[in-house]
Amino acid sequence: MMATIYRQDAWKQEEDTLLAETVINHIRAGNTQLSAFKEVGEKLSRTSSACGFRWNSKIRKIYEKEVSQAKQLIIRPRSTRVTPLPNNAKNDEVHTKESAINISFNEVLDFLQALYHDSVKLKQLQVEQNVKTQTIEDLNKQIQKLTLKNALLTEEIEKLEFDYKLLMEIMERARQMAMLSSK
Repeated sequence: MMATIYRQDAWKQEEDTLLAETVINHIRAGNTQLSAFKEVGEKLSRTSSACGFRWNSKIRKIYEKEVSQAKQLIIRPRSTRVTPLPNNAKNDEVHTKESAINISFNEVLDFLQALYHDSVKLKQLQVEQNVKTQTIEDLNKQIQKLTLKNALLTEEIEKLEFDYKLLMEIMERARQMAMLSSK
């Protein structure tokens, strides 16, 4: 049995469009987004996780209106079960279970998936931040070492310049003495 090779290259516009259309169709049909990610993943030779991450990090924001419309088109059976009225409610008000809970399972699932992907992204950002913080600390240590080395070299240059000037003065005196003695 041959292992499936998954692509990890950059996403193309056509792939983003296919992902969006598939997810929206699954939402309309009352299916989960996970099943849409799996379907798209198989078509594009990508993991369902990669499709889910792409959807939640980039594409979902672009298609918010279409997703909202698709969720409104989902056919849900109406509950006829009556929930107890609150103490301050009028007796002629009828509350169904559906009106008392106005959030769908798909919305909860979408929220949890987005939360999961955000937490994964946060962990990645924290790791990157730790690496960059360590790099900054290493660079600061290197700057301190180079600053000290620069100060030592500057001091050495000043000593050499002083010695050079002394040598030049001695040589000038020697030249003048040689000229006086040759007269």
